[in-house]
Amino acid sequence: LGNYDEAISEVQGEESTPDLAAVKAFAEYSKDPWDSEETVQAVEQLVQQEPDNLNVQLLCGSVLANAGRKDEALALLSRHQGSLDAVALIVQIYLQQNRTDLAAREAKSARGFAQDSLLVNLAESWVGLRE
Repeated sequence: LGNYDEAISEVQGEESTPDLAAVKAFAEYSKDPWDSEETVQAVEQLVQQEPDNLNVQLLCGSVLANAGRKDEALALLSRHQGSLDAVALIVQIYLQQNRTDLAAREAKSARGFAQDSLLVNLAESWVGLRE
């Protein structure tokens, strides 16, 4: 909704919780992506501390991908344990890189653990539009 300052103030002082630290970093990056080097460094530290936390993976992966560090984002997101949200983000990144082969493979692997998922159908549709 663009209420970045409100989101940041809500989690202020709660940065010891990795999930809320990721929310704050995502809101700070979204508020001003052009002045984000400090935020990206905070994201990198958070990723090193909590690489297996799904919320850290998703939010920090989004920040890294938008900051142009797509390989780092993919490495982080590949640690997911059956998360359709992570699969959707991975597919988007691969499509941004014009790697439809890898995007198709990721969507196909998700079909194995989430056969009837609408999100898997959507990811396959994204790939189909690019082929």
